[in-house]
Amino acid sequence: MKARLIAFVAVLLLLTAPLVYAVGTVTFTSTNVGSGFVKYTVAWVSDASGDVSGNAVQFNVIRGALRQAQFTPDSGGTQPSDLYDATFTFNGVDVLDGVAANLSNSTSTIIMFDPPLFYDATSNFDLVISNAGNAKGGTFTFWISAP
Repeated sequence: MKARLIAFVAVLLLLTAPLVYAVGTVTFTSTNVGSGFVKYTVAWVSDASGDVSGNAVQFNVIRGALRQAQFTPDSGGTQPSDLYDATFTFNGVDVLDGVAANLSNSTSTIIMFDPPLFYDATSNFDLVISNAGNAKGGTFTFWISAP
């Protein structure tokens, strides 16, 4: 009887445990660079399938205008596969509008927003990387100016 109770509790715990959908890892930092600008840096490392996803930006991103973004691939042993892909979504929409598909693994890619895109801070951003290779990395940086 005791063994059945323990088995029942174990199954119940497994069924009620929160599901984890994130793959890969990300590290977020922010820096106030002056004149109303804040620079956000997301260092990422892909999982065995070459992906990073489900890591909505959980730090405080100011309301304001998204001005610029930059993808910088790692080099050496953690250099991502050439033509890796990225999206940066807000409310399910890729604010990069597909321009971060097929990124170079040897040079940085800078994306300018002209006109700037307004971010109302009502939802989190999510950076999704794919096709980067096993345990590969890079940095995604974006700049927002206060309204």
